[in-house]
Amino acid sequence: MKTRFFVLLLAFGCGLGISAQETGFYPVLSAKVSPLSVLDPLTSTFAASLTFRPVPRLGLHFEYGWQYESLKLIDRNATSGLINDRYYELRPEIQYFISFWKKQEIYLALEGFYIPHTFSLKHSYIRINYQDIRFDAADGNRFTHGLVLKGGVQFVINEYFLLEAFSGFGYRRREINIYNLVNPREDFVHDHHFPAPYAQPGVKHRIHLTFGFRIGGVLARGKLRPAG
Repeated sequence: MKTRFFVLLLAFGCGLGISAQETGFYPVLSAKVSPLSVLDPLTSTFAASLTFRPVPRLGLHFEYGWQYESLKLIDRNATSGLINDRYYELRPEIQYFISFWKKQEIYLALEGFYIPHTFSLKHSYIRINYQDIRFDAADGNRFTHGLVLKGGVQFVINEYFLLEAFSGFGYRRREINIYNLVNPREDFVHDHHFPAPYAQPGVKHRIHLTFGFRIGGVLARGKLRPAG
């Protein structure tokens, strides 16, 4: 589903580029938002970003995600006993623009991400060494960080507006700590195939896949010299 959406978005952008004239400029400074970030089932955010390009081929991008749960897809209080959670996201990125064609700019990027998350749990459980421990209350934290190699295309719709689509893969490290357990006791939980999101403390290393798009506006422009 995500792949089809990305192809459709790319085709739409190509149509914009083919029908347009040369822009004659590139966005030196732009501000964007990432709409899909509000749909994350665990740490939904309102993510806004700035991109600064000191030269046409180099982009320095920084994104900050504020905690935002108005559109969350899962009621985490009901599914995992999660309460009083606090989190944010940081995503610095360096971009290298390899192609300029009409209103399209293709780039490669290296993105880092860091998501600290603190929370409390109520009437939940954890699984340690194949043993389920149920408790009345506990505190916890979850730290996620990693690196992603991305490819993207930016469509310069006009001198004021931008549309950007990207995808990539990389490495993700996730660490969960649960502490201050109240009334812990051994138990057997029947949902091992679909455990609660915070039921398995410890460190895990995973392949990280990413996909998304950004929309935004141009705050400052620079002259794009024609090749040759």
